[in-house]
Amino acid sequence: MGDYGYADNAPAAFHMIHSGQYDPTWLTIAKLLHAGDVLRLVWTADNNTGTITDAGLHADMLRMVVYRADKSVHTFNVAYSIIPGNSARMVQRYGSR
Repeated sequence: MGDYGYADNAPAAFHMIHSGQYDPTWLTIAKLLHAGDVLRLVWTADNNTGTITDAGLHADMLRMVVYRADKSVHTFNVAYSIIPGNSARMVQRYGSR
C-alpha cells in the first residue's frame, strides 16, 4: 500500500450489503454490537497472492474492527473481492502513484 497522505493520491472505497436482513455475516455482526462500541472500517487494496497478481486480478477486502469499553477488540471480515482492475473494484486509487 502506498502513502495516502496527499489529496491527489487518496483512495476511495465502496461496499454495500444488499438485503442485510438476509446476510448471515452482517446479521452476526449486528447482533454482537453493543451501545458504546467504537467501529472502524479497514479497507485493504491489493491483498494479493502471487497467483492473483499473475492472473492480472486485484484482491480487495473490508474488515470491521469493534473496540469495546472493556478494551476488548473484535475483528470481522465483511467483504472480499477478487476482480480485474476496473471501475467495479471495491477500493479505487485516484491520482498518480
